[in-house]
Amino acid sequence: MHHVVPYQYRRYMDEAIKSRSSHDLLPVCIVCHDKYERHALQFKRHLAECFAAPLEGLGWIERRDIGKGGRAAGTLTLPSLEKIPSARIAQLRAIVEEVVGSNAGLFSDDSQCLISKCRADGSSVCSESTVLRELMAMEVRIQGPGFRTHGEIVVGAVSSHALGDGMCGQCKTLVTDGVPALVMSWRRHFVECARPAHLPDHWSVEYRCTKD
Repeated sequence: MHHVVPYQYRRYMDEAIKSRSSHDLLPVCIVCHDKYERHALQFKRHLAECFAAPLEGLGWIERRDIGKGGRAAGTLTLPSLEKIPSARIAQLRAIVEEVVGSNAGLFSDDSQCLISKCRADGSSVCSESTVLRELMAMEVRIQGPGFRTHGEIVVGAVSSHALGDGMCGQCKTLVTDGVPALVMSWRRHFVECARPAHLPDHWSVEYRCTKD
């Protein structure tokens, strides 16, 4: 089954609209679905540009120290470590020690116990493979407290009728007419690009989004 209005937008719409979303759930074969999704991606990119809403969302935080520490930990776990100059190894160890020390709270309880033990007896956390593996696995790019998804930004702008300077005429119409216009634009896009041959008799681009 294919959702004509993608979930990434539909999830932010009012319940009155979401409750009638079964109208836009259509049977589509896998081949046709995959072909249409390429067109759908182009439409999403267009919305991303007009609404200043990157597809990956806004509000990411880059934890560069975690990335630096993870790379250093990765090097320290290489089987060929003995081929690396001792001065460089010392640098890498110092990086790991600093990053772990500054971000100990991000580690699991077991790793935090190991970190505390190393601090207590004066040993290096670099000798703890569990800590190194966990540091290597940490995400460098995370969602910040103000993170907003692409769909949230688009639906929010349409719902609040917030016009933007960089919007094309079509998107300005969506913002002016509200969320029902966004729903119908996705229906129209599906019909024009997928060219379905067997739509249900009751299905219509203009079908009301709410009962009112």
